Amino acid sequence: MNKVKLDVTEEMLERVVFGMENQKDRLMLDPADGQLRPEKENDGGFIPLPAWGPTDGYRLMDGFAASLPDTIFQKNLLDILHSGTGVFRNFKDALKGRPELEGLWRRYKKREMRRTALSWLSRWSEALALEALGREPEDWGELSPAEFVIREIHKDEWLQILDWDKLELTPGESGEVLVAEGPSGEIVGYSRMILDSESGCLEGRLDQVFVLPELRGLGIGRMLTEASLKQAEEKGAAALTVKTGVSGRRMEKYFENAGFTPVITLWRKKL
Repeated sequence: MNKVKLDVTEEMLERVVFGMENQKDRLMLDPADGQLRPEKENDGGFIPLPAWGPTDGYRLMDGFAASLPDTIFQKNLLDILHSGTGVFRNFKDALKGRPELEGLWRRYKKREMRRTALSWLSRWSEALALEALGREPEDWGELSPAEFVIREIHKDEWLQILDWDKLELTPGESGEVLVAEGPSGEIVGYSRMILDSESGCLEGRLDQVFVLPELRGLGIGRMLTEASLKQAEEKGAAALTVKTGVSGRRMEKYFENAGFTPVITLWRKKL
């Protein structure tokens, strides 16, 4: 078949990606109008779509899992992929419970399949009108901190917060609580600050910063900490104290850069 010139558009790329995923119908690209046609209608002028099968899908899932931060969720996905049984179904089910990561997977998959489609089209085209497509969105491959909103907690969210820490506190006893809300509206973390004036002036104590394990490493904890610091300043606190444990050591550099100074180090030995 002679190569033809194709003016590539986003609509054409979407059709090619759809055809690649379509495991039921054998579709081909009609270069005359950029539409997909059934293989049975081919008069010799259609272009066969790039092969896309289970092996390609598995490779895509493995690449996605490897791209995630080193978290419990990443380990769970890798365990599923290496289990050898029910991989595709179990991978899909694991993402269902995490809307933010499910959205991240869709963007990753779309980006990688789009690249495959572009590479394939380039082999059949003398010149590609790529300028008309614009630049690829930069956030297709990762969750951006800008996608999370830090705000005050709503009344109907208290049960979820208390369940995370197994606490028995009422909203009035828990100080100032901020939550991190993901793109889908799901609460993915929170911070709790206590204000008191026992020392003669109003001071704040950042008592807790919690982020779901599978989303740690994305900067959400830092966003919550910064929002609590700003909140303490707005309420007139003269100082803000933060208590960190072993798991909080990676935040120590941030606290130092933000102007915090260490006051006391607590060592503990189990007897």
